[in-house]
Amino acid sequence: MVPEFSIPSEAMKSADDALFANTNVPVVIVETKKLGQQVTEAISSVVKYCSVEGFHYSVVTDGRHRTEYDTLESGEVRQSTKTSDFIA
Repeated sequence: MVPEFSIPSEAMKSADDALFANTNVPVVIVETKKLGQQVTEAISSVVKYCSVEGFHYSVVTDGRHRTEYDTLESGEVRQSTKTSDFIA
């Protein structure tokens, strides 16, 4: 995991976290927001730069709601949303 991962195509932009699996290219990009904070803008940004950079998966969360994206699946962005009732 690399915190504050710099996005090569987006000058001065970074993802909150990048997860790697035996490569130098991230497998998952993670954007986190404060609990209850609107995530619409973050979703647009993360899906855009994952598609441009070729990063396969992205996750956007506010700690309660988590939305996962598969940005490389058949050229379409596939979305899965989950909600947690437990907040530590």
